[in-house]
Amino acid sequence: MNKHAANTPRGLQPRSSLNPQLEAYRHHIESGRLYPVGVRRSVRSYLRETWGRRAFIWRDSQAKVRAQNNQHRLGSWWLVLKPLTDALFYWILFSLILKADRGVENYTGYIIVGILMFQFVSRALTQSASVMLQGKSMMRAFSFPRITVPLSLAVREMLSFIPVVVTMVIMLMVLPPHEGPEFTWPLFFPAFLLNILFNLGLSLLIARFAYVVPDIGQIMSIVTRFLLYGSGVLFPIDKFLDHPVVLGIIQANPIYIFLDLYREVILYGHAGTLYHWGSLTAWSVGLLLVGFFMFWRAEEVYGREFN
Repeated sequence: MNKHAANTPRGLQPRSSLNPQLEAYRHHIESGRLYPVGVRRSVRSYLRETWGRRAFIWRDSQAKVRAQNNQHRLGSWWLVLKPLTDALFYWILFSLILKADRGVENYTGYIIVGILMFQFVSRALTQSASVMLQGKSMMRAFSFPRITVPLSLAVREMLSFIPVVVTMVIMLMVLPPHEGPEFTWPLFFPAFLLNILFNLGLSLLIARFAYVVPDIGQIMSIVTRFLLYGSGVLFPIDKFLDHPVVLGIIQANPIYIFLDLYREVILYGHAGTLYHWGSLTAWSVGLLLVGFFMFWRAEEVYGREFN
């Protein structure tokens, strides 16, 4: 038995000595405010620490939006030119060549809204698969809530898409049949907010699993191709498909519902139905909650080497 321990009065434990260089930090250590790096904290602490990084998320997103096209001569104009050329290409192909309008009112606007708003979702699908791998070096060098990485991506995509929305509105007003402002146009903003939450939930789920299985990035490119033709992006599904089961599955797709609501609000002057708003709210909030908890539970995983 240790002689020092034997002479210690019952109920008292010998105080462990710290390195003299660490004595100045004793009160921080004993306060319980320090925790091991890379260990998952409680949800409350995690959210509080993430909120404390909000300035970094905002500035990092702004910087990357400005820098993403700096190497090109046209710079940030590509934020507008790329979706604009995509919309024009599909409009020429499906409207003028294939005649796929099938009696749809304002098929030009149908194509423009479908292509541009679908790209907002498809970019979240494809970029989320690589966002955690790209941030691996930063995660190893600094201690911070890893959720700030996909959050920064979501803010960056939102900022990048603002000029696209402006371009979409201008195209709808300039191209025949010249859509004018409707009293339902302000409803675009709550629909877009739900779309942001939906994209963030998707990003958290994809980023969580793609970090361990990078092949998911290749799978997402295939998934977006299927969604392009299976979400009513380019042509009205109900005009080409009469199988009730398949049609029901496609119309229950949240991306299809988002596009349908955007068209109702922007093109046809309708506020959307209770099904539109109720189902999209359930999808967006539900997916965000599931994505957050799945991502949070794997906090210790990010930064490790799997390959």
